[in-house]
Amino acid sequence: MYGKVAIDQFGLFICEFPVRGANGELETCKHRAKDLVRHLRSHGISSKDYKKMLGLNRKESLLSEETLKSLRKANIKYKNYENLEKGKPFRFRKGSSHAQKYDRSEQTKKRLRGLRKK
Repeated sequence: MYGKVAIDQFGLFICEFPVRGANGELETCKHRAKDLVRHLRSHGISSKDYKKMLGLNRKESLLSEETLKSLRKANIKYKNYENLEKGKPFRFRKGSSHAQKYDRSEQTKKRLRGLRKK
């Protein structure tokens, strides 16, 4: 069983990062946020490390739908899509041997194995 992002009844993410309580014991943070990525910075951890720690899929979103909608709107307003125009440099070039060399979570590996069997 792999981890799931904790979400409350209002659609807010619940931070499950371990912190020291007032009594000195370890407990979970339990902070609620629409944008968990921004909150994780206060703990000094990246979203990638947080996902690895909880066993989440790397593609699991830590942003609420509301936040994603506002980011999409801003991307259109400020024309951030223009960096995708033909001829612009991309992270990987076609045929690059580095394109598939990165760590995948166990959950992703399991999903990919399942796709192979179909």
